[in-house]
Amino acid sequence: MKWIKRFAVALKNPHLVYRRIRFGPSRLSIIELDEIERFLLYRGCIIEAGASDGVDTYNLSQRFKTHRIFAIEPVIEQYRHLQSFLKSSEMISLFNLALADKRGFTEINIGSDETSTLGGMGSSSLLIPTKHSAEFPQIKFYKRQRIESVTIHEFAKDNDIDFVDLLWLDLQGLEYSVIQSSSEWIKKHVNCIHLELNRISLYEGAPKSRVVEKYVKSLGFLKCIDRVGITSGNALFFNNSFKTRPAS
Repeated sequence: MKWIKRFAVALKNPHLVYRRIRFGPSRLSIIELDEIERFLLYRGCIIEAGASDGVDTYNLSQRFKTHRIFAIEPVIEQYRHLQSFLKSSEMISLFNLALADKRGFTEINIGSDETSTLGGMGSSSLLIPTKHSAEFPQIKFYKRQRIESVTIHEFAKDNDIDFVDLLWLDLQGLEYSVIQSSSEWIKKHVNCIHLELNRISLYEGAPKSRVVEKYVKSLGFLKCIDRVGITSGNALFFNNSFKTRPAS
């Protein structure tokens, strides 16, 4: 039963219970930018994949003004919204692409968020939604769209990116395969990874959070912040091979 699962998650994650009480459910899964800042090395760039409505992109650009931000969004309607919303920023480069496990063309399942007021077309994914509708009934999947895809390694090569201080992945279930496809490059060229994780498989073939976490840790990354609730949330990992670290 769902309440038993909620109790078990709460028991294992008292910090989430505290955060829910203090900040409310709307900020339960959010990792604040000042928390992320402690782990940045302040060199290289930021790659944000799944830019969606551009709010996170804008906030990143305002907080980390010395970093160039490469914002990637595959859905054409969302991309056009980003072009308008972020047009005044010289430090943000926009790309109408999807990060995936190979370069080429594919189709994305378009999600429509009935509650969004900021241009959001929530939860669009290259994977087929399965349990997503039960967990988030306000989001409807109503069509598919042909898009261009690229791996992280290829994207970096195409854009002369040698070091990524923060890799922000919100890929609706595709995070694992995207990281796996460029694992050797990520180990050597990425400092921090901000990941959306799911405790249940919301999309067909998407692994649960524990599988993704185990793989990321096998690449030499350590989890420093965990905000994954009963269904989904975010976690931050840093590359332990880079020795310059802030004091805890």
